Amino acid sequence: MLRNLLLLVVLGACSSSFAQQESETRSQAPHFIVRDSTGTPIAGIDLPQIATSADVRIVGTIASVTVHQTYRNDHATTLQAEYVFPASTRAAVHGMTMRVGDRVIEAKVKEREAAKQEFMEAQKAGKKASLLEQHRPNVFQMSVANITSGTSVDVELRYTEHIVPEEGVYEFVYPVVVGERYNGGPNATQENWTTNPHTLTLQDDFPKARPRFTFKASIDSPLPLKDVVVPTYPCAITFPDLNRAEIELRTGTGIHDNNNDLVLHYRLADDAISTGLLTGSSGGENFFLLMAEPPQRVQSGQVVPREYVFILDVSGSMNGYPIEVAKRMMKRLFQDLRPQDRFNVLLFAGGSQLYADRSPQATPEELQRAFVFIAEQTGQGGTELLPALERAMRIPRTEGMSRSIVIVTDGFVAVEREAFALIRGTVGDANVFPFGIGSNVNRYLIEGLARAGQGQPFVVVGQGEVDMVAEKFARYVASPVLTDIHVSYEGLAVDDDAPVRVADLFAQRPITIFGRYDGKARGSIVVRGTTTNGPFERRINVGSATPATDGEALRYLWARNTIASLDDDQQAGNDEALKARIIDLGLQYNLLTRFTSFIAVEEDQERDASTMPPGAVPEPHEWAMIVLGGLAFLWFLYRQRSV
Repeated sequence: MLRNLLLLVVLGACSSSFAQQESETRSQAPHFIVRDSTGTPIAGIDLPQIATSADVRIVGTIASVTVHQTYRNDHATTLQAEYVFPASTRAAVHGMTMRVGDRVIEAKVKEREAAKQEFMEAQKAGKKASLLEQHRPNVFQMSVANITSGTSVDVELRYTEHIVPEEGVYEFVYPVVVGERYNGGPNATQENWTTNPHTLTLQDDFPKARPRFTFKASIDSPLPLKDVVVPTYPCAITFPDLNRAEIELRTGTGIHDNNNDLVLHYRLADDAISTGLLTGSSGGENFFLLMAEPPQRVQSGQVVPREYVFILDVSGSMNGYPIEVAKRMMKRLFQDLRPQDRFNVLLFAGGSQLYADRSPQATPEELQRAFVFIAEQTGQGGTELLPALERAMRIPRTEGMSRSIVIVTDGFVAVEREAFALIRGTVGDANVFPFGIGSNVNRYLIEGLARAGQGQPFVVVGQGEVDMVAEKFARYVASPVLTDIHVSYEGLAVDDDAPVRVADLFAQRPITIFGRYDGKARGSIVVRGTTTNGPFERRINVGSATPATDGEALRYLWARNTIASLDDDQQAGNDEALKARIIDLGLQYNLLTRFTSFIAVEEDQERDASTMPPGAVPEPHEWAMIVLGGLAFLWFLYRQRSV
């Protein structure tokens, strides 16, 4: 039968810091599109956007975003809507409000199945309702039921996002453009972009009605700001003090006046290792964010000596194309090693093979022998990552060196929760950088390993990306400036899970620590480590820390980070106790998770026929069933009268 019209809204995502992640986090900007039951857009029918606004508050490396979008249904029929928006994997969605006409519906967070059932019942009853679900950590969907003719719809979404810098530049992206999605292939040697078919029909509408667009942002940093720029739109930028900036889109700038997303860049200023602390309270709890920034200009004398342990998957799933890409990747990574560096190689499948009992220096002769050791592999056998990790951790470590463990795999390996726990336990002793290899890489595992080790994931889809990704990695790890880092809390009552060991401080990567504490903000947080000049110590007075202007942002990001860690373990072991813990955190902190959703349903009220969902028109074969049913009923009545 003909079904209610469906709408699809696609909202663009914040760009990732690394090119290989852009296809996962960058998508389309918001727009309602009417579809039929097969998913095909219906020509001439849409739900035009009247206005959009974004209010962004950045605290340290946390962006708190409130987005308002206003649309209007000018069609004669009641509509059903689906609203899908890919976002950054670092986004924590914590609020949704829907205003339909003069009615405001505030969403509540509930267990996912219960929320979905409530939405379906409301939809069937003709009530206005909305449901927000998480399909993956970076893909969210909102469904809206029963948008009546002539009704304006205002949607407000609230989320926080952790901003990760690249090469010293912090970047926040607000998606504006209806864009194209990257479509890489195993033999891609350049970027291939797939055109969004909806842009072809929407472009004609842009000149007719340009929606109002307003954008405001503020930056509140625990460290001094060096500079701020918005390269894609004309904005007014002011600095109230050394640590704060305010940004506002200039009046009269339309959302479609140019073909760019709104990109905000900012940098922090210091020529030495600097630390900063933000504290904030929300919901009766206290939270902190500790940041340690590398120097703006790292001198060669500041770089700590390096050691690399390469763990290479040579199992059966890597046979053929993936193992060849991995070999080329290893050869390329070897090129960036310096003679004073040390390295080792561990091959794993069902068992493991170690190149050397102690890591040798990276001389040309030693690297050549190691590559021959790798080149002989063809890819066969089982996949056991945990024993390989345990063996790698037992390799004697050279004192005073920054050790990085590079895991090269397609991700289709047996990984128990113990593997994540082992990597978390090595934080401070080794940096972990997982490399995903192949067109069907298991991104969940790659990103989970990176989170566990406080590292950065890298993905190599095909041969054409090897050099680009290797160069990115080489820049990223080229300059460790502080290693063997310990954090202690003196006189501050922190949670038991507050970090005490953290990954090395690199020139391209700051250190960020979220924590929760009881009582007053007092005492000290002490950061200790080793530089090329010897021991390093920085003592931060908690009582004199910069108070965060938005304590809720710290609260949501602390909970999101905690949930992400639990989520990795839960998916690895399908643990019901961990699932229950994730649900509890989602409900307690009002967060969207894999197991919790937002649901908003209007209260019971009288509805006339115009507010009810449009009736379905039977198709020909259904008319036949109706007629046959009617004849059967008439025959039954006839027989009853004859008795």
